[in-house]
Amino acid sequence: MSVIIGLFLALLGLLSIIYGIVMALGAHGSMFFIIWFFLGALFIAVGILKLRKILIPHTPLLIIRIAVAAIIILFIVVESFILSGFNSKAHQDADYLIVAGAQVYANGPSPVLKYRLDTAAEYLKNNPSTVCIVTGGKGSNEVRPEAEIMAEYLVSKGIDGERILLENLSTNTAENMKNAAKLFDIKNSTAVIVTSNFHLFRTMRIARRQGIVNISGLAADSNTLFLPNNLLREFCGVCKDFLFGHM
Repeated sequence: MSVIIGLFLALLGLLSIIYGIVMALGAHGSMFFIIWFFLGALFIAVGILKLRKILIPHTPLLIIRIAVAAIIILFIVVESFILSGFNSKAHQDADYLIVAGAQVYANGPSPVLKYRLDTAAEYLKNNPSTVCIVTGGKGSNEVRPEAEIMAEYLVSKGIDGERILLENLSTNTAENMKNAAKLFDIKNSTAVIVTSNFHLFRTMRIARRQGIVNISGLAADSNTLFLPNNLLREFCGVCKDFLFGHM
């Protein structure tokens, strides 16, 4: 049994490293793909221990098992919440549509952001009285604020620029929602939040924490190949924002 487990873990480690390479080749401004190399090395190391039947003292082994079990349980619980946002349905005729920012390039939005903006454009065309708020400042690896490029993209999709408000100072999701909340009457207005399906649960919780209570979520699609990476990254994001009191 130890040999089978060892081989399985070694294979899992190899697959993690290969996936990390794929993520590195398609990275859109994030270095998060590095975690797949770390996980791959960890799985391979544990697999080798199993294959060589190296014994770990009882007490350290017990601590490791408890820690691993706790992490697995936490991961399952958090991911279940994240996945619950995938099929959110937005209210129609909302007063405001808030689009969460993401990586932009000099020539336009990243693929992740295009999904969000295309979803937003469709909603705005179907709800002509809704005002759009695009959010996102200028990151260290970006030449212009995200909100500016987002607004230009929406205009190119046929959305009147007069309907678009820019929040161009934020650097993360918490700031996206905090700054967007300053642009409209959050107590008496209805709002829809548009972001990637894997990002919607956290964004909605953060928005409510900022006092934007009359909201519903609209999930944009995401690249299936990148989904495991995004789900793992989002797990870390939820834990971080929970610990820092953002949600």
